Formats: sequence, C-alpha cells, structure tokens
Amino acid sequence: MSFYSPRFSYIELKLVNNNFLMYKFLKYSCIFFFLLEVFGCFVSRKLIFLAQGKDTLPFYSGTLLQIQNKDRIVYAYFTRNGSRLAVVFHGQHGTLQSISYLGAKLSKMGFSVLLVEYPGYGKAKRYFSSESNVYSDADAAINFVQKNFSFSKQNTVAVGYSLGTGVAVEMARKNLVSKMILFAPYTSIPDVASYRYVPILPQILIWDRFNSISKSKDITLPVLIVHGKKDIAVPYYMGETLSKSFFNAKLITLSNANHSIFEFITETHWKLIRDFVQ
Repeated sequence: MSFYSPRFSYIELKLVNNNFLMYKFLKYSCIFFFLLEVFGCFVSRKLIFLAQGKDTLPFYSGTLLQIQNKDRIVYAYFTRNGSRLAVVFHGQHGTLQSISYLGAKLSKMGFSVLLVEYPGYGKAKRYFSSESNVYSDADAAINFVQKNFSFSKQNTVAVGYSLGTGVAVEMARKNLVSKMILFAPYTSIPDVASYRYVPILPQILIWDRFNSISKSKDITLPVLIVHGKKDIAVPYYMGETLSKSFFNAKLITLSNANHSIFEFITETHWKLIRDFVQ
C-alpha cells in the first residue's frame, strides 16, 4: 500500500530549494572574493609602487652597474669610497636620483655606496613591480658588489627610507648585512593602508605585504630607527613599535619632522647616525 503526504513533498521541495540557494550563494561568493582578490592585487600594486619613469642618475660621481638577474637587468649606482658598504633603498615615489642626498651623505661618512633601483622604476621601468621582484633584485645587487668589490657582510649596512625600509629588513633577514638604518619605517604595508584608508580590508586584499613587524623578531643585528612625530604618511607609532620589536634597536625621534624626514635631520642627528655605523 503506498502512502502519499503533500506535507512531506513540500518539505522535500523546500530542502531542494534551500540546497540550491545555498549552492548559488557559495558559488557567487567564491566568484566575488576571487574578483576582489584580483582587483586588490592590481589596485594595491598601483598604490604601493608609484613607479617613477624618470631615469636620471644621482648628482654625485659614480658608476651605473647593470647586473643580470634571471630575465631582468638590475640597475644600481655604485661609488667606491672605502672598505665599508652602505646599500640604500629609496621610497615609493623615488628613483636612484631622488635618494642622491642620502647617498652623498653616506659617502662623506667614508662609505662606499650602492643605490639599488626597483623593477618598474627609473631605468628599470620596463620590468614588473612586485615585492618578490624587488627583493630578488636587491639580493642580486648586494651579492654582485660584495663578490666583485670584496665587501664582506660584516662591512655592509642596509639603509632604507619609507618603502625601502621593508627591503632593508628583508636583506637583514637574509643575513646579507651586519647593521641596518631605517628612516620612517612601517610595520607592514597592510597596516599603512589600514591607517590611511579603511581598516581590515587591506589585510585581506594586499598581496605585497612587506611585513617588517613579523620579520623583526628574527633579526638580531643592530638597528637604528629615525622617525618624525608629525609623519602622517607613515605614522610615528609604527617606527616606535618596530624599535620595541627588534632585538637590538635604537630610536631617534624627530619631534617636528614629517615624512620628508631628511629636511629635519640636523648635524647632531647625523653624528648619532655616524656613531651607530662606526
């Protein structure tokens, strides 16, 4: 004997409809988040790597090196001036020419100076900018100069400004240098984006993270941080946070300095920096 209940059929139909709706929800959610990630990847890179097309060289004398790294040429500007090497990484708006002032200052301190260009910037503008490519080119430039000009790791200092501080931190993590100076450093790029724009979302969307805070706990070499209290591009508290996170760090606070930090560094400050690298 068969038994039929309209109520049971209604329940089965409702279950099928619910499962179908859930399937569609999951499907379109996956598509949405995939497109969001792709959008985040391309947009965030445009915001991080504000590549400058100008390929002018620094104002002081030196040699433009062209170093082969896989399918790219790494452009770096080298000045031989002593047995110690300072490797300098510029900010997101910069080029080799824009960081000339810092290179010249380090040269006057008795350093040989290596300014490294990022892929996508200046003379390397035809290449693709990404965190991994920036690290790879910086690594290649340091290894080339250390090997060909007889600089040891013990005599090499990494110097970074703004975006370049993340590159310097990665070179320290790779154990390529013995000391590090960071001007206006950030904890991570998503942290900066959360501070400037909207909280939380950058932590999900940004691929090129330059996560200095997570690397800091593994870095034991001496670190000097210089940061301005009136910096609204990369807030002072990030430099302060890093100074407490590194195993061996000192912090120089510039009370009136904004992100254009070199305009506010006095000869007294430069003496402290000079003493640190001696």
